[in-house]
Amino acid sequence: MSISCNICYRDLSGQYYVDGKTSVGPWGYLCLDCWEEHGVGRFALGMARLYTPAHESIAHQYANDPDFFEACKKGVHLTFSQPPS
Repeated sequence: MSISCNICYRDLSGQYYVDGKTSVGPWGYLCLDCWEEHGVGRFALGMARLYTPAHESIAHQYANDPDFFEACKKGVHLTFSQPPS
């Protein structure tokens, strides 16, 4: 699956990315830099989702953590387990 950022057109292969609403209206795939500048809302079900380079959705409990998000921006390989409900 090959996708690119719908704002800056950067290839998102091998990168963390967001599927979410933008400040200009439509939803799209965004690189993390464009999400910070143009993204609307928080990571939550029915809202924005953060995805791993393997296209796996990350639990919003993690994605909303500023330290976790910053590590994703730096390309740090993260391992974690699903938090209890």
